Amino acid sequence: MFYYVEKDELILYAENSRSTFSLGHGLAGLAVTDKKAYIVNDIKQSTVFNKLVDISSILPIYAIPLVDNNSTSEDDDGNESVFGVIEFVLRTNFQSKKERDALMECQGGYFGFEDHITNVLNKYARLVIHAMRNTNFKEI
Repeated sequence: MFYYVEKDELILYAENSRSTFSLGHGLAGLAVTDKKAYIVNDIKQSTVFNKLVDISSILPIYAIPLVDNNSTSEDDDGNESVFGVIEFVLRTNFQSKKERDALMECQGGYFGFEDHITNVLNKYARLVIHAMRNTNFKEI
């Protein structure tokens, strides 16, 4: 799940519609407010869960804000810009040990993960931030 962040709101674009939520909604809002990634093992039992905003899953949820640490633009309070927030479902159960090994072990640098999955997701988030910064998406 991906939300843009503009003017203290989470914005979701889906199926030709635009939905807005305050930053007080769900794990996504908490990650943006605190500018910090979170892993919640049972999101439905969490006090921050909001069914309108958060992914509903029995698997752990990883929420990471897209904080632009290199930005020259800051908000009115001098804080770093937050472009958006991404929520991922962390798959923990595999059909077999072979499936797990194929995913978790890097072979030739092409498939799998050398790092822990959260490190890989953090790298992905940095790529998204870089792409958004280079496209000047706020001016579109």
